[in-house]
Parts: sequence; structure tokens; C-alpha cells
Amino acid sequence: MLDVSSGINLSTRPDVSVWLPGIPRGKGRPRSMVMRRKDTGRPYVNVYTDEETVSYEAELKFAAEKAMCGRKPIDQAMRCRVTALFPYLSSWSPKKRLDMVYHFVKPDGDNIMKCCDAFKGVVWSDDSRVSEWMIRKLYDDFPGLLIEVWII
Repeated sequence: MLDVSSGINLSTRPDVSVWLPGIPRGKGRPRSMVMRRKDTGRPYVNVYTDEETVSYEAELKFAAEKAMCGRKPIDQAMRCRVTALFPYLSSWSPKKRLDMVYHFVKPDGDNIMKCCDAFKGVVWSDDSRVSEWMIRKLYDDFPGLLIEVWII
């Protein structure tokens, strides 16, 4: 069975499948602060990633390491499908839960995909090897982030 919208052959199992339970996060904006050099005292801007994003990417990397089972990172062209599953709001009625399938509020899909930077050196040698990306944001009873990778 071919998913026409994504071009991914869904009848074949992905080469790598990573599941991270919990509410998906997007990559946070880079933070910056002005610091001074120790030797000259001249100011410079230090750019860093916020702690929540660092922690989430570490969890994602750990899940990816488990999924790879000691295999080497993929160094070929790939397809990657990211499925972010968000929890239903507790205030929603059962009827509204049936009507609400697609998650269309923050975090943005591209920010969710940016968290896949944690896969560098684990799942793939570099994300430039991914030729085709697909992101889906849905509501589900079991929130989490599912990343599936196919070698083309």
C-alpha cells in the first residue's frame, strides 16, 4: 500500500522506528547572553539551547540508541516520517474527541522535526541524508513522538 500523500510505501516496515512516549516538544528558540572574555574582558554574545530542549533531545537520543540496537548510523538517502501524537484535552466530550483528529496549534511541525538533530551520529550520519520529510500532528489517547526512517 502506497501512501500517495507521502510517497512512502507503507507495506514495508521502516528500517528504523523510534518511539518516545510523552507530550511532543518543539525545539526551543536559541537563547543568548552577553559575556566577557577572561583574557581581554571584551564582550561577546554566547548563544545556547534552553535546558528543556537539551533534556528532551537527550531522551530522544537515548530512545534512538535503543532502536538502533548497536547498528552503525545510516549513510544513505532516506525518507523520514515524524508523527507527533498529542493528548486530548480533558474538557473535551467524547463526541468532540471523535471530531478532533488533527492537531493544529503549537508547537510547529518544523520545530518538532528540528528535535531530530539528536539523531546525528546515532540513526544517521547527518540529517542532510534525509531526502524526504513528512510531519503529522494528531490527537491520540497515547501521546508521544514516533519517528520512522526508510532507506531509499
